[in-house]
Amino acid sequence: MRLAVEVHRFEDEVRADCPTTNENQLAALTCLAYNIGAGAFHGSTVRRMHNAGDFMAAANAFLMWDKVRNIIVPGLVRRREAERSLYLQ
Repeated sequence: MRLAVEVHRFEDEVRADCPTTNENQLAALTCLAYNIGAGAFHGSTVRRMHNAGDFMAAANAFLMWDKVRNIIVPGLVRRREAERSLYLQ
């Protein structure tokens, strides 16, 4: 139940930051925001490009979030690729 509440909170924040989304975009953006934090999402290239209507650039920007302490993490690469794929559907 707690996870559902947290995810819903992030979904609400994504809706406020990105008012025009389809369901797949909303799901992918919410997943990203949940994982990187609302503040990081708000300042992200993903959000800026999405709101500019450049959906391919927004999708590609998901892939920038693949590091921890400047080290690429294979699990994050897979997660961001999956989010990017969902976003583009």
